[in-house]
Amino acid sequence: MPAWATKTRLERTRVTAAADKSVGRAVVRSLWFLAAGSVPVPEPAAAERARGRQP
Repeated sequence: MPAWATKTRLERTRVTAAADKSVGRAVVRSLWFLAAGSVPVPEPAAAERARGRQP
């Protein structure tokens, strides 16, 4: 198991608590940590268009 996976599993409770605190109530039921590169990253211009901005 990679070191990053172990670290994220150990910090899962802290991350969940921080997310719930920022919202003001318990809303997080589960977390999925994906390995770097397992999800395609959009091009910067596409990300700006998705936010409603023009590059």
